[in-house]
Amino acid sequence: MRVLVLAARDPSNPHRAGGDITMWEVARHLAARGDQVEYVCASFPGAALEEELEGVRIRRLGGLFTAAPRAFLRYVRRGHPRPDVVVEEALGGLRIPYVASAYVGVPTVAFWYQTHRRIFEHQFGPRIAWGLHRLERVLAGVHRDAYILTCSTTSRNALVTMGLHPDRIRVYYPGPSEGLLRAAEHPASVPRENLLLILGKIRRYKSYHHGVEILRRIRAGIPTARLVIAGRREDTHYEGRMMGRGRELGLGGAG
Repeated sequence: MRVLVLAARDPSNPHRAGGDITMWEVARHLAARGDQVEYVCASFPGAALEEELEGVRIRRLGGLFTAAPRAFLRYVRRGHPRPDVVVEEALGGLRIPYVASAYVGVPTVAFWYQTHRRIFEHQFGPRIAWGLHRLERVLAGVHRDAYILTCSTTSRNALVTMGLHPDRIRVYYPGPSEGLLRAAEHPASVPRENLLLILGKIRRYKSYHHGVEILRRIRAGIPTARLVIAGRREDTHYEGRMMGRGRELGLGGAG
């Protein structure tokens, strides 16, 4: 089977995120079972336009704003091989979504992790969020005939309220690979720390500031507890606010 995977970033991209890892795991597992997989994504400085990795043909097209339009032009060009199925992120790391369901003419499977209204409000404020939410509802209409994969029952119900058909939505439960679990095994000889750890890109809508408040409560019973927030820095203003709140609470700032 010929599979076209449309994602934001490939595993070599230094800015890859959780959704990108999900898309890559799907691609490499399909390739391992014998399918012919083409993985289209955005490029990054120093990256080759094409390469093969784990049996997957990677094609990098433009940046986060141009990858989707270029993918469309490439697909509709005469002579381009037609896939049997398309797997895409409905709304992910790209600034312009692929919306492949609108033009590919073959069965489409779309990963849609959650609805974004509250995220938009928290990150951008109510006015911008209103417009972005309207665009998200338009996107739902485009994907009305696609098969949707989402990672919780709550997200499934929210997608149904946006007009997506419940019979076309399936819930899957993502988790770490066996290799990652083995790498994370904790040697008995290494002492544990009283550490609260938060991992992920640092943006306001992630609400990492709650970790600062939680640390204050933990410190009441475990004075040596520490908080470490580790991830890509995308909002230095928000980061500064968290550090300031930590100092206000006498915690010495976030770790």
